[in-house]
Amino acid sequence: MESDQYVITKKGIFMGKGYACDGMFKMNVEINKPSTNSVYMLSSINLWHARLCHINSKYVGIMSSLELIPKVTKNFEKCEVCSKSKNTKRPHKSVEKNTELLELFHTDLCEFEGILTRGGNRYFIIFIDDFSKYTNVYLLKHKSDAFEKFKEFLLEMENQFGKKIKRIRSDRGREYKSLGFNSFVQSLWIIHETTPPYSPSSNGVAERKNRTLIDLTNAMLIDSGTPSNFWGEAILTACHVINRVPH
Repeated sequence: MESDQYVITKKGIFMGKGYACDGMFKMNVEINKPSTNSVYMLSSINLWHARLCHINSKYVGIMSSLELIPKVTKNFEKCEVCSKSKNTKRPHKSVEKNTELLELFHTDLCEFEGILTRGGNRYFIIFIDDFSKYTNVYLLKHKSDAFEKFKEFLLEMENQFGKKIKRIRSDRGREYKSLGFNSFVQSLWIIHETTPPYSPSSNGVAERKNRTLIDLTNAMLIDSGTPSNFWGEAILTACHVINRVPH
């Protein structure tokens, strides 16, 4: 601000300018037209890529073509945040299955770099519908809480859809092998499938989803400068967005 005039910039990019008048600061809208190379203009694919938790840019294009977001430019600039935060490990492959809604759920329990959330949670557990790939995420303080979260998830799904879950697939984690867990699923005639030992690729659907959620969480934390103990809120946000992005 200088001599009753002001200039607005964001990260070194010119955004607009104006002047003081009648006790207010007014913006000169005639010249406040964003340049075509600004990554912050509303039609920028990079802006929507960031707003949607740094998902793959092709999904941003799909949402734009379906008019779920404004029309975006196609010249996507390489995202430095994604380069810093996302894994380069090759994804796990899994066999395609022909299933119906709620027929099969994949599940896995994971830890986020040993960091506690502000609420004291160390782990998160995911449940993925094989047919729709819709994902539920719950935060856990202890691995032993997995059984209670599974019962909560089960009641929610069956109440919302009026259908019974038929199968659930997990790795050989101890949280899925407790006597209480196995007795519960057997009492409901749910088949519990377990993958071979030391083969995370056999639980590929859950492993890929874990990787996606962690990558997006890291990207959001880096991009926003938020402390790592907010990863719980970030991963719930990432899951919420992914469930609403057309694939």
